[in-house]
Amino acid sequence: MALLQYLASAAPSLSPDFWGWLSGTLSVSDVISGSGLAFIVGLFATRKILTIADHRARVADLEKYYGALLKEKDDSATALAAAKDARYDEMRESRNYWREAHNEQRTRAEKAEDGVREFADEYAKLSNHLLGSIEQAAGGSS
Repeated sequence: MALLQYLASAAPSLSPDFWGWLSGTLSVSDVISGSGLAFIVGLFATRKILTIADHRARVADLEKYYGALLKEKDDSATALAAAKDARYDEMRESRNYWREAHNEQRTRAEKAEDGVREFADEYAKLSNHLLGSIEQAAGGSS
């Protein structure tokens, strides 16, 4: 449109022979087909119409992007799995520590009970011996 306005405004400066030659050699269909061709060239130039190479380049870019996206998701899943494994290991260590502490406490409690039983047995034996001695001493004097 701007070209037509330019040509219309530039008409007095161009020689009349040029306009005569132009109007004599170009028909309306030539102008329409030429402008259509110029329009298509303009679309290619502004990348509104893709060539096969442009399309392949965009497809390659998309494949690269989705490959990176999948790798990122895979890395994220791997990191999450590693974190879970670390947490499970920590829980297992905690459980094992608790079991060891519980077993140690049980062993101490059993030793303490055994000590109390032994003391009670010794006390009972000593008490029986003393009572027997007292009875014998009391029985012997009567």
